[in-house]
Amino acid sequence: MSPARTEATMRRMLVFFSLKPETDPKAYEEWARTVDIPQVNAFDSVASFTVHRCASTVGDKPSPHDYVEILDVSDPQAFDKDLVSDTMKALAKDFAQYAEPPAFVWTEPL
Repeated sequence: MSPARTEATMRRMLVFFSLKPETDPKAYEEWARTVDIPQVNAFDSVASFTVHRCASTVGDKPSPHDYVEILDVSDPQAFDKDLVSDTMKALAKDFAQYAEPPAFVWTEPL
């Protein structure tokens, strides 16, 4: 992290979502690994982007979501511009073919 990008400017977003009933999870995961994750991580505004399969809740109950994305944004102003880029628009269009509408949650450390 560069000196100008401190924890004070870093923002973390969690994205909770489930796949559409007709989506093959293997097809989604292949797209996520080969297209989504590399392209989002290529943005200069993004410090880290990972996608995690939700296995279960504590107590082994089913998770209310299939996946969660964890997005660490190092430059929020640049990220706002990246959100409207052609690359991000194409990713969002592809994502919508696989998944139900997600819940986007900005977090704040305590």
